Amino acid sequence: MPALAQDPRTEKPRIWWQKDAPAFTGAVTVAFWNIEWFPAEAGLKRDVSAERIRTHMNEVAQILNAEDPTILIASEVRTFADARELNSLLRHPYSYIAITDYQAVNSQTGEDGNNSQEQVIFSHIPWKDVWESDFGALPVDDTRPARGFLNATFVVHGAPIDIFAVHLKANYIRPGTAEPEKVALRNVEKRERGSGYLLQDIVRRGLKPLTDKIIIGGDFNTDLYAERFQGDKSLKMLLQAGFYNAFEGLEPAARVTIPSKQGETGGPYPDTTFDYALTSVGLGQLRATVIQRGASKDASVGPGFPGHASDHYMVKIALPAEK
Repeated sequence: MPALAQDPRTEKPRIWWQKDAPAFTGAVTVAFWNIEWFPAEAGLKRDVSAERIRTHMNEVAQILNAEDPTILIASEVRTFADARELNSLLRHPYSYIAITDYQAVNSQTGEDGNNSQEQVIFSHIPWKDVWESDFGALPVDDTRPARGFLNATFVVHGAPIDIFAVHLKANYIRPGTAEPEKVALRNVEKRERGSGYLLQDIVRRGLKPLTDKIIIGGDFNTDLYAERFQGDKSLKMLLQAGFYNAFEGLEPAARVTIPSKQGETGGPYPDTTFDYALTSVGLGQLRATVIQRGASKDASVGPGFPGHASDHYMVKIALPAEK
């Protein structure tokens, strides 16, 4: 991985706390979910109707009402208002919300556009600390990672646990791009740089994966199990730093987080595992579950259509009970 010559900007995300929030009791679960240009690609397209936005809101809320993770980190949320509106639709609304304000867009040099892919923490328990690392402070060139990462420290059963949420650079290559092979390699480099900055932040905060309780999760945009991604080190370098893969031992069908789409032209990828939860050695090897609901396999259906909450499934992990 290339040297990290400069730090991303570390800052506080925008937050909302419910006054006099009730105390949370019970088992603690943590989930990561990319909810696909939420809501209904409204930040990209001018012709998105209010009906499509409401449909996407309701499709996502339906799954959250069924699963109700204690802590949810959602990716690809457009605005703080959208996050608050989603929360209002839940039977058990979250009392604590934090959302990033990333300046680094998911684009190549020379492209125009604002970042519309924020990350959000929805939580039933308060965090002790919350922060974001924004890659927008890095030089604007074709090696800068996309977006950033969102992190929080919680106290669970009397002990701190740090959660790092990632959404690494996608594999998308704009049609007509000159030298697409080079762009594909740059996308890998951006993911590896993103992982490097995350590990740098862990060290800066005095955390040690071999002894401290840490979870890293989210959309990594790379597949540990697929041959075409074996040269990508972005996930492997985190595992080598003292983390377990929470999918270890799962059957291939159970760890699919993006199902292939079927249509006249088929899907762009086969069944894929892009979303992961990694647990530190200090926390122990835990097993994650993929909630395989809400992703339509019809290539003509996208966010804002009935039966489709996201192209990704949710990844959910239960923390050990108090000893």
